[in-house]
Amino acid sequence: MVENGSNSQSPKALHPPLGLLPTKIDDRGRLKFPAEARDFYLDQGIKEFFITTTNEKSVDIYTLQRWYDNLAILENENDEDAAAIELIAKTYGSKVVMDDQGRLVIDKSLRDMFGLDGAEVRLSVTGIGVVRLIKSDEHQRSLQSARERLAAGALRDKKTKGFI
Repeated sequence: MVENGSNSQSPKALHPPLGLLPTKIDDRGRLKFPAEARDFYLDQGIKEFFITTTNEKSVDIYTLQRWYDNLAILENENDEDAAAIELIAKTYGSKVVMDDQGRLVIDKSLRDMFGLDGAEVRLSVTGIGVVRLIKSDEHQRSLQSARERLAAGALRDKKTKGFI
């Protein structure tokens, strides 16, 4: 868009996208960030990520800086638990660079562990440099459990504590 003869750029995304963003992992192991997630990171100049698991139960996509921060914490702890977390993360993790279309290639060992080839997934983008990857079937199970908790009065209880 041009205003008064000068180029105008869209404002940078200051906050991560809200919600659980649906996307898919293609048959070549590429996860495509939805546009709002891609733009959130590109607006900050972030294209490098570390994709791994630290618990063999979930897949996390870390900005490279957040991953280096995590490594510093683990190295500072210098105990067997920290060493175990680091070993799992390094075994299944890989550094990736987001392409111009917002795609990240997930390492085959991680895809095989979680059955991700061709999978539909949801992404939860946090403001702390981590994207949580949730398989759609797992999301549906969690959603059903959440509905049951709501039926049991979970929302009513939170409203008494100020939730609007």
